[in-house]
Amino acid sequence: MKMLTLSLVIPPLLFTCSMARDVFDFTGEVFSDLSVVIPRRGKECFYQPIDDNVESVYVQYTALREDIFDELQFIVKDPTGKLVKQSSGEENNFDLDFTNASEHHQRGTYSICFLNNHLFRDVIVYLELEIWNEDSFLQDVAEDAEEALDSVGESLKKVAENVKTMGLHSNKLSQRYRRDSFELNYSNAYVNNFGIVTCLIIICAGLFQVYFIKNLFNTSHVHGIHSPT
Repeated sequence: MKMLTLSLVIPPLLFTCSMARDVFDFTGEVFSDLSVVIPRRGKECFYQPIDDNVESVYVQYTALREDIFDELQFIVKDPTGKLVKQSSGEENNFDLDFTNASEHHQRGTYSICFLNNHLFRDVIVYLELEIWNEDSFLQDVAEDAEEALDSVGESLKKVAENVKTMGLHSNKLSQRYRRDSFELNYSNAYVNNFGIVTCLIIICAGLFQVYFIKNLFNTSHVHGIHSPT
């Protein structure tokens, strides 16, 4: 949440006030809310400057009591002192559109006053003020777009680095696969050749043994041996 400065003159009886501008809000709106004690038979005024960049102003108030009738007066005057809005009761609101040429609202410092006509009781009033600023809208859009673009750029940079790392790992895995495939094929050929040679040796050894045993029991070539009569 980004804090902004709003030129609002408030009396010393003010006891709560908050104002904020959401960094992701693209409406160009500055919002302010406050609570103030209006003393009995007393009057409190707020003064809000309106420059050339302001498009519209919205004001809403609520008395934090339900038994307020006509004792609380709400009065708004333009920079020339002309009455713009006057009402009574526990709540009300009004807005000023400075882009509408038919309304002819003056730019300058507006006064927002509360008058408590009650004889015995103070009144606590909650006030909301919204100001729509065209320049801040365009500036915030540009700033937010630049921040979003920077964020996207950083994200794309990280993605590119991750893709590069994944590519390196993929190349290493591919090299290992080719090496393992070559070693497997070489080992397979070696085992096959060794098996064939071993089989041939075994066959030759068997044939040699058969030939040797056959010759061992062959007596046709032996002379001078007679069988007994």
